[in-house]
Amino acid sequence: MFNDIDKELISNFLKRNYPIKRVKHNMRFRRGIIFDDGREYILGDESQHTTIRFKLIEVVKLIFYCEEHHSRELVNSFLKN
Repeated sequence: MFNDIDKELISNFLKRNYPIKRVKHNMRFRRGIIFDDGREYILGDESQHTTIRFKLIEVVKLIFYCEEHHSRELVNSFLKN
């Protein structure tokens, strides 16, 4: 369904609006994402990683009107980087 231009567009959207930053957690800096509501999600914590993955999948589905398996693939590749 998506061509390379669409994938790059969605990837750039995720990088710009949900950048992976260094977030201070328990006196240590960890890789994390600050979501729209101001909550910090740590990527090293499996429960928070799962939560942020599902939230980002829903955001991509809502904004780009795509099927879940396409948005899941794009979000998983974004979080691996």
